[in-house]
Amino acid sequence: VLGATFESQLKRIGRVIAILDTWERPVYLTRVWTIFEQSCAIMMGIPVTMVLPQAASLNLLQEIQKGTEGIITVQRALTHVDSRKAKAQFPHDEHLVKEFIDSKIGFDRVDQQVTAFMISFIGTVIEGHLKAGVAKMKLALSSLSLCTAQSLHKHARNPPRKKTVLQFLAGDHIGEELKGWQSILDSGEDVSKLTSGGSKEQPDPSGESKQEHDPVLDEIVIQTRV
Repeated sequence: VLGATFESQLKRIGRVIAILDTWERPVYLTRVWTIFEQSCAIMMGIPVTMVLPQAASLNLLQEIQKGTEGIITVQRALTHVDSRKAKAQFPHDEHLVKEFIDSKIGFDRVDQQVTAFMISFIGTVIEGHLKAGVAKMKLALSSLSLCTAQSLHKHARNPPRKKTVLQFLAGDHIGEELKGWQSILDSGEDVSKLTSGGSKEQPDPSGESKQEHDPVLDEIVIQTRV
C-alpha cells in the first residue's frame, strides 16, 4: 500500500524538488522519508532537482574552487547515505518506511541509488561553474578585442600629427624657444624649406654661406619624424 500510494503521487506530480539546508551533511540525507522519496523517483525515472539556499550554494562553490581537495570534501559530505540509520519524525512512520525498503528494495540498493544521484549532482554543479567561468573569460576577451579595434580605428582616422609632438615638447620640456617653431607648423609652412636636419644658414665674413647646427632643433626634427 505504501509503495503504490507513493508511486502514484510521484507520477501525478511528475518531478521532485529536493531542498537541502546545506551541502555539509544535509538533513535531507538523514531522513528516511526523503531518502525513500528520492530512491523511488530515481527508479521511476522522475526528474529530481536539488535546491540550496543562496549562502549554502556560494559556500559550495567556494569549496569546489579549492580544487581536488575541496571536491573530495564535498563528495564525502553529500554521499554519506545510510537508510538503515535514517530517522523520521514519528517512530511509526520510520518503521513503516524501513520495513518497505527492507522487503521490497533493499537498504544497500537505496543507498547506492541516492549516492550515485548525489555524485551526479556534484558533477552538474562543477560543470555549471566551469561553463560560467568560460563565459566570463570569453566576454572579457570580446570586450578587449572591441576596445583594441576601436583604438586602431581611431588612430587610423586621426593619425598623430607633428605639431602634437611639438606641443608636448614646447609645453612641458623645452619652453618658450620652441613655440616659434610650433607657429611655423601651424601656419602650414614646410619645415624642410627653413632648415635641413635642424641646421640654420649663417653668413660668413668671407662671403660664403655656412651652416650652423642647432642641437635643440635637430632633436625637434628627429622627434617629429618618429
